[in-house]
Amino acid sequence: MATIGKIKNFFFRSGAKLISATPRGRGVIESAEPVRLDSAELSLTLSTVYRCAAFLSDSVAKLPLLYEKKQDGIFTAQEDTTAWLLRLSPNEYTSGFDFWRQLIFTTLFHGEAYIVPQYSEITGRLMRLVLCSPHTAHRVSLGRYLVEDMSQGLTSREYDETDIIRIKGRTLNGLDGVSVIRFASTVTSIAGTADRNTLTTFANGGTSMGFITNEQGTPGFGEYQTSALQAMADDMSAHIRKGTRVFAVGGKAQYHSFSMTAADMQALETRKFTVRELCRFFGVHPSFVFDDTSLNYKSAENAYSSFLTDTLCPMLRQIENELTRKLIPSTQWGKRRFRFAEEELYAADLESRMRYTEKRIQTGTMTVNEARASMGMKGVEGGDIPLISANLRPVSEAGAATDISKTNDKTDKDE
Repeated sequence: MATIGKIKNFFFRSGAKLISATPRGRGVIESAEPVRLDSAELSLTLSTVYRCAAFLSDSVAKLPLLYEKKQDGIFTAQEDTTAWLLRLSPNEYTSGFDFWRQLIFTTLFHGEAYIVPQYSEITGRLMRLVLCSPHTAHRVSLGRYLVEDMSQGLTSREYDETDIIRIKGRTLNGLDGVSVIRFASTVTSIAGTADRNTLTTFANGGTSMGFITNEQGTPGFGEYQTSALQAMADDMSAHIRKGTRVFAVGGKAQYHSFSMTAADMQALETRKFTVRELCRFFGVHPSFVFDDTSLNYKSAENAYSSFLTDTLCPMLRQIENELTRKLIPSTQWGKRRFRFAEEELYAADLESRMRYTEKRIQTGTMTVNEARASMGMKGVEGGDIPLISANLRPVSEAGAATDISKTNDKTDKDE
């Protein structure tokens, strides 16, 4: 019995030493659990998420937001305090570009963004627009919102629906916005886990995982042999769960590898898969996040056109609609409006801008001097007259011209 006890203690002591003495670092996977990237800070460590968010937010921020009033039946851009706040400086701490870019970022990664408009107590005019920091504002009941953002100078206060501007993401109940990251949590976890495993593979120099066995079996007899084998199996399971790459079993040993290479796991294909999946969630074509998809000029043009129509336009309309609801009285609806100058999307694409300007001049929707003024050039004499292409004529005129031609031909024959 004493001999059996010594052997039993030997196995348990050996297992304890193997677990406690296993070095953490080279040759060890820290965790076999999947990586969870369900927060804004963590998800932005993925290059695809960062680029999609940057592309969307920059696309909105670079568009001037115009405040227009209808004069003589035409909406004309205003240059007053409201226009200054919307385009250049919503408050003394933020520029207009940074303000709208951060609004989109907050909506994408937190599901909701809140803007508190502040008015003059004397004149009642709009004086500031404050974008609340994430998680400092939330809905407490239907039509009531609690805001407490000391970093922006907003003390704890409840606001009515009409007193706060709220931009929300996709919603499941019609009231509370949900972030894109929450919907894409599974894909971000796959991408994060793949990145973690790639890092581990490089950090360990491609060290393989495996186990060691012996050919003589386990020392002992009867029930003790069975319990010893079970103890060894439990010990091996503990090592596998910890991520130990090589562990000993005892006796005459033989090493067996059970790890897979990066090629076996199709790591590259997995990384490509996550890029496409994340682009689907954000509504951004893979070419805009520098995916290696082969594109020609026509497909790239179609991709950008689809982005403007299906992704960017709904975001712009949502912001315009919310600003109109909260900043313009219902009695002034149809006489005032907020509008993003979407024509500025092609400001840096000179060829597309010239084609756009040329078409407007040919159709009479822009004069030559207006086109020159948009490019910072002085007007020319006669440039204020609207022009129209003469290549097309009404059908009635074409018929009249044919009759005149026939009459002239008959007159020539008579003569």
